[in-house]
Amino acid sequence: MIGVRLIGGLGNQMFQYAAGRALSLHLGVDLVVDVSAFNDYKSHSLGLDSFNIESRITNSRERLIWHPGFDSLAYRASAFFDVPGRFYEKGLAYDGLFWTNSDGVFLFGYFQSEKYFKNYRNQLMKEFKLNAPLSEYSMDINKKINDCYSISLHIRRGDYINDPVASEIHGFCGLNYYKRSMEYFKKQNDKVVFFVFSDDIDWAKSNLSDQYNVIFVDGFGRTQEEDLFLMSRAKGHIIANSSFSWWGAWLGEAQDKQVVAPSRWFSDMKLDSSDIVPESWVRI
Repeated sequence: MIGVRLIGGLGNQMFQYAAGRALSLHLGVDLVVDVSAFNDYKSHSLGLDSFNIESRITNSRERLIWHPGFDSLAYRASAFFDVPGRFYEKGLAYDGLFWTNSDGVFLFGYFQSEKYFKNYRNQLMKEFKLNAPLSEYSMDINKKINDCYSISLHIRRGDYINDPVASEIHGFCGLNYYKRSMEYFKKQNDKVVFFVFSDDIDWAKSNLSDQYNVIFVDGFGRTQEEDLFLMSRAKGHIIANSSFSWWGAWLGEAQDKQVVAPSRWFSDMKLDSSDIVPESWVRI
């Protein structure tokens, strides 16, 4: 049995689970998912339980056998050292030493690269299916996406604009990026329809309504997990520098799928993003 600790928004939860699940399948052992951090986490809620996850999820702070003293400062400081039974992500780049882990390890990190789990795509596609019916609004949007040459377009502003720390690290992609990306798809098919998802839909409506055939996904009652599903149904994708829209694109099953991603993932140039965007995706 191995374990993985979850933290962050839905996209990050999916990266962490995907890496842990891939390792469990590689070793032929069970995976336990520790979500106890969400008991006190204010920034995001747990979303992974909206999917058909086959691994055991625990939020009881049982501490399992891999991480005694989970909340202690000394324990968190141990991330800087090689501690038996614990694997800490040392940086954002893919680490091939991940596969040297054995049964009994507990994983800590974000693991934001498909290199950790792309060989187990079929299993993850199965587990990342919604476990509840779509809302009526989302069913209608799904039909529209299926009936045209659809491109999902995700705009993340929110904390990337309003939180000084997040803005310094990530930064907003900018209107020029989105318009260039839309032109990329429009040149391939002038009947393209862009389905826009955003945490600031009013900004999107103010800036993307004039030149393109656009449907803004803003219906009441849908969930973020439904948005992720709807994004994945599109024929192609324009993503933000966001793990949420990354997954909306990666889960897409359209034949000859094309994904456009920002050429610069972080505002902070010291952060290594070389392994985050798959090589087959277009950078603009």
